[in-house]
Amino acid sequence: MPIIQVPVVIGEGSKQFLLVTVLTIAPPSPPIYRINNIEKKVIITNCKVIKDKVIINGLVDKNINYKTVEHVHEDENRPVVNGPLYHYTTQIPFSTFVEVPGAMEGDNCEIESAIVEGEKDELMDPNICSNNNDPVTYNKLKEKLVVRIDVKVTRTEKINVESPLTSKIEEI
Repeated sequence: MPIIQVPVVIGEGSKQFLLVTVLTIAPPSPPIYRINNIEKKVIITNCKVIKDKVIINGLVDKNINYKTVEHVHEDENRPVVNGPLYHYTTQIPFSTFVEVPGAMEGDNCEIESAIVEGEKDELMDPNICSNNNDPVTYNKLKEKLVVRIDVKVTRTEKINVESPLTSKIEEI
C-alpha cells in the first residue's frame, strides 16, 4: 500500500506585544522638525518549536522620512521654514513566544502573519531655540509599537493511501 507524507496542523496561536524603544537622531543626521511618514515591516528571522510553544526572533524594519530646519524667515508676517527631507532607517529587534498546546520539538512552525497593528511616535529631547520664532526640533523619537504574530505548527505524518490502482494490482 502506498504511503504519502503530509503536513498535519497541530495547532495555531497568536501573540500581541508592545515594543518600546527610543531612537536617537544624532549627527550626521539633523534633528527632526516634523515627521513626514513612517514605513514599517515585521521581519521574522527565526522560529523554533519547543514543547507547547513557538519561540520567535525578529525585527521591525522602520524607515522614518522627516523634515528638518535649514532656514527660517518671515513672509508677510508669518514664519516660513525651509529644509530638506531626510530619512532615518533602523531595525528594532525583538524576541517572543506563542503558546501552541500540543506542539513538540521537531515540529514545523509557519508564520501566517506578522504585522505592526498600531504605533505611537513621541518626539523627545527638544533643542533650545535661540529665538522665540525659531521652530523646535527634536533629537529623539520614542517608538511604541503593537506587534501581532499569528503562527501555525505542523507535523509531517505518514499516511497509507489506498487508490483504485493499488486495489487492481492486489487483485492480480
